[in-house]
Amino acid sequence: MSVLELSVVRSTQPGLYDVEIVHSPVGEASATVAIDCERLMRGRDHWQDALLASAVSTRRLIAGPESTVREVGQDLFDVLLGHPAIGARYRSSVDVAAERGEPLRLVLRLAAPELTPLPWEAMYDAQAGTYVARIEPLVRHVPVAAAPPPLRVQQPVRILGITASPRGLAALDVEAEERYLAQALGEPVERGQVELEWVRDATWDGVHDMLLGHEWHVVHFIGHGDFDAELDEGVLALVGNDGRAHHVEASRFADLLHEATPMPRLVVLNSCQSAVSGSVDLFSGTASALVRGGVSAVVAMQFEITDPAAAAFARGFYSAVAAGRSVDQAVRSGRVSILGMNGHTLEWITPVLYLRGRETRLFNIRRRREPKQNARQAPERRHGSPTAPGATAGAVPVGTAEEPGPPPPEAGPASQAVEPAADPAKSAVEPPGPEVGRPDPAVQPPVPVAEPPHPVAEQSTPAARPAAPRRPAAPRRRRRVRARWLAPLVLLLAGALVWAVSARIGTVEVEPAAYLDRPVDEVVQELGDLGLGVRVLGEPHGTAEGTVLSLDPAGRVERDSVITVVHSTGPRGLAEGLQVPEDEAQTGSAPGDPASGAPGSDSDPEVVNLPRNMVGLPAQPVIDRIRASGVQVTVVPVTGTDRPPGEVIRTDPVEGTPVQQNSTVTLWVAQ
Repeated sequence: MSVLELSVVRSTQPGLYDVEIVHSPVGEASATVAIDCERLMRGRDHWQDALLASAVSTRRLIAGPESTVREVGQDLFDVLLGHPAIGARYRSSVDVAAERGEPLRLVLRLAAPELTPLPWEAMYDAQAGTYVARIEPLVRHVPVAAAPPPLRVQQPVRILGITASPRGLAALDVEAEERYLAQALGEPVERGQVELEWVRDATWDGVHDMLLGHEWHVVHFIGHGDFDAELDEGVLALVGNDGRAHHVEASRFADLLHEATPMPRLVVLNSCQSAVSGSVDLFSGTASALVRGGVSAVVAMQFEITDPAAAAFARGFYSAVAAGRSVDQAVRSGRVSILGMNGHTLEWITPVLYLRGRETRLFNIRRRREPKQNARQAPERRHGSPTAPGATAGAVPVGTAEEPGPPPPEAGPASQAVEPAADPAKSAVEPPGPEVGRPDPAVQPPVPVAEPPHPVAEQSTPAARPAAPRRPAAPRRRRRVRARWLAPLVLLLAGALVWAVSARIGTVEVEPAAYLDRPVDEVVQELGDLGLGVRVLGEPHGTAEGTVLSLDPAGRVERDSVITVVHSTGPRGLAEGLQVPEDEAQTGSAPGDPASGAPGSDSDPEVVNLPRNMVGLPAQPVIDRIRASGVQVTVVPVTGTDRPPGEVIRTDPVEGTPVQQNSTVTLWVAQ
């Protein structure tokens, strides 16, 4: 998935913030913007009312609640993505992601605590005429140690539901909440994708016991949440021994979750104020504190949410998680599910996703194996039974061997009469009765008149009597033929199975998505633990130093394979040997260029488009063309390539990308 990652930190001057694109498909950019957090926060109560009011259907094209939310959403978009340098990279990233046929993940690193209560999920792009979070997955990144790799889970995904409505706080209709969630998960539960269990009237000890006794992948909390201004930390309300509220700080709740093995990777907080952070500590909010405490991802509610919207979000969200989607895509699926309630609801803004590290795929889910159906075999067995319903009386099923009946008992002269000779033509058409030698009681032929026995008949032996038909011999021969080719087939299949198992044991799956954009030291350690050799190569790149860029080979590889891990070494200086004046090597701009900052140059740099068709050309003319547009150039030498010396191998940003004058373009040039 394409990623656009922005960092927002306080600038040296009050009210100003430095916005930097630290990663995107089209390169980096930075700008300083003004954000009036106090003015924006004064409208928070109006946003809350507007979101709840939007749940009521209306025929107006743009209802009053949406006008309120759209106004603040457009303000937030303008201050973050409206700057020319940032906006150009954002729109180019959207185009690149569209060309790749994938969404663009928007990651926010909000390093200033006063920025976290703002509803960035409501950003409205007036030029595109849409809300950003309805199109692109939006993630709030918590800058802590990277998350562990995706957890391998055999369906079902196990969810521990926790409900707490202690005395002394506003009463919650817990039963209705449970019912809504159970209905929302009805189909995934019925399909065996999800399993849900509850801890009702949850006490600390009750939750502790459930975490110790079973494996849980997700924790879903329904109850009261708040922010303690004195502690400057988010809290959740469990039930105490006296039935009253037992306030648990988010950091303590994270310690409790560590009792589970493995620790649940995902926590969903359906509680009021669970996404709000304090004014001092960036991690003081309940959600961000849980992420800092070790939870890979937390979905929290930044506003109050109605029960139908909460149920709709749960339905879309958990169905996507059970299907193996990444958590950011699952949150977007939950938003889309809320949108299905009515055409004007805005409650899809309420959920917020906090993520630990960059890994959004929390689970590698293995599907349940459906039992094989024997429906086709069962009718055949019934068809092959002599007592099959609907079978014609006296008929012997095809393929069933006939067994001669017991010899007739000794009888008087009348019973020893010679039976009439069987008609060969008739016996060839009509099948014999159910048991040879015994007449069918349902169809009794007329008894022939006894005649004096012929002397020859009296002396005849049983061998002289007419023999039963030999039709069953053919099925026996077929069974012998089947046995002859069935045994080699079984041996062949067994050998193939043994080969597949041995090959599987001797290989390991290397999924690039689990390792890209992570610190190289962690990736090397994890690959080594899998029994793989690792070869580390550094490559100049615009991303942070030590960030993994690629792995080769990938997919299913043998355990003794050597994986080449390419990581970023950060931008480097100009390549030696290129004809760039030494006094311009640091800036890459010529005297008199707009980028040189000479007197009379425009103080507000313009946005220009990079030249196209730069890759494959000699480096020097490309450098001259870029510098002529007022953009700086950094050249990175690349050795060990089969390209002709001096040829441009690739560029960052890519060709034709809009960039700001005075920004820097990196060229990789063969040496």
